[in-house]
Amino acid sequence: MFLVLIGDETTGILAVDFSDPLEPVERDFLELKARMVMGPVYLAGDRLYVNTRSKYGPGFTSRLTVLDVGDPDNLRDAGLIGFPATEELFSGPGGFYHWSYSFSNGYLYQFLKVEGEKPVMYLYDLRE
Repeated sequence: MFLVLIGDETTGILAVDFSDPLEPVERDFLELKARMVMGPVYLAGDRLYVNTRSKYGPGFTSRLTVLDVGDPDNLRDAGLIGFPATEELFSGPGGFYHWSYSFSNGYLYQFLKVEGEKPVMYLYDLRE
């Protein structure tokens, strides 16, 4: 079983059974409504963690979308982990900021930096 991230007009996760590579079978598709994927994904057990942003409107809220992929015939949205708004982290005016994140051993590390400010790191425990 493979999970495929789709990122065209409709962003979502597609579960595909490739047990017969010449005849792949689509098992389920879960649309990530009004969201854009912002980086790599992390699979831990039956949970898939995807860094997403809102596609429309002001603020472009960044968050970690949690998907339950344990049943390939029933992919489910299992919730969101909200990231802090960048303007709340730094004293200067809004503007360009650098961010990255990494997954390791069940933890998400989020790093943020704005010119002239000290960097900020957040640690999220994703272990079940």
